[in-house]
Amino acid sequence: MRKSYSFITFLETKENYNNSYTKKLSADLLKFEKLRLKIETLSYIHIWSGMYSEKGGFVYKTFIKSNGKYIIPGSSLKGCVRTIAEMVSYSCMGVAANDQTKEKMSVEKWHKDRGKRCIVCDMFGAPGNKSKLIFHDFTVVSQEDSSQITELICIPPSFEPHPHECDDYKDKNGRFKGYKIYNHGEFKNASPDNGIWIEAVKPGVRFEGEIWLRADLRQEQKELLCFSLGLSGFALKIGYGKNHYLGSIRISAVNGGDELIGLAKGYEAKADDKIKNNIIKIKEVWQFKK
Repeated sequence: MRKSYSFITFLETKENYNNSYTKKLSADLLKFEKLRLKIETLSYIHIWSGMYSEKGGFVYKTFIKSNGKYIIPGSSLKGCVRTIAEMVSYSCMGVAANDQTKEKMSVEKWHKDRGKRCIVCDMFGAPGNKSKLIFHDFTVVSQEDSSQITELICIPPSFEPHPHECDDYKDKNGRFKGYKIYNHGEFKNASPDNGIWIEAVKPGVRFEGEIWLRADLRQEQKELLCFSLGLSGFALKIGYGKNHYLGSIRISAVNGGDELIGLAKGYEAKADDKIKNNIIKIKEVWQFKK
């Protein structure tokens, strides 16, 4: 049976940025560059609102809305993009803070010097450091009624992973293999008798929104952001049910796409061998095939 996931090798952390408390920002730093982007759903996707509804005798999890429109929250997209940025840079990983996890890591993936930070913490924020990126909510563009946008589907139940207890997460030396990412694939409805009903946005639906870049974002960081958005040619995974082949999306620019694609490819071109190997693996795993 084909597995629904792959692993991306961990890279060590390098703290190349000085830590500075940024509670107050100068007027110059509050000048943002705005990227207008669109998201196309390539598969069913579900981002839970935290609420349930009922239809035809089925209780289901509803998709999140704002002002009556379906949205992809900026916080959800930011978390997705940040993880990709971690995988292709010498960044930290917050969950590596506990001793049990540190023992199983193949490299040091945490900050040793509190006075410095890695490229990703400097970009996306960390305790005591404001994010240089503001991810706004992406709102559905289509004006059709909800039946044109969403569908009730039934997926198998999911269970919390226990990496410390699962040999498949570890190499022959007992070390974690790397970041676990879910593959693209074909969704199949589960049996209504033991599945979970959800309201899912259909494939082919378009959302639009903005990411704001603070003025002090460095060129290398902008290139890393553009790569992590998949602009050089791969589709991301977001939301609930990724292990059941939900959540495939493609991001592109509304305007100025060639420049942003060039930045993404620029990051690839400048990468050293370790980072380049992870880039190649991600683009291989996340090539969406219809």
